[in-house]
Amino acid sequence: MNKDGDIIIIEDDQGDQLLIEQAFQELGYTNKRIYFPDGLEALTYLDGQTPLPFIILSDINLPKLDGLELRRRLKENASLNLKCIPYLYLRLHSTRM
Repeated sequence: MNKDGDIIIIEDDQGDQLLIEQAFQELGYTNKRIYFPDGLEALTYLDGQTPLPFIILSDINLPKLDGLELRRRLKENASLNLKCIPYLYLRLHSTRM
């Protein structure tokens, strides 16, 4: 695990992205955070990425390629699977009152 690596966040809702960003700031994480609106863009990025990310946080319901299918493809990709990147699913829903 690369504790200094980027944090990959796959979330299509901008309100939820803001909540995630605020949480990381409040927790004092200094890792660079990279956001993707869908699983396909994230998969393309990760497939060409040489430095290991610290962690991948992914929504389940995503356009183009959902979080479950993204995880399956990452596990099927031999080079990405060998990297043993921690992967967590997110389920957020931001609302304003």
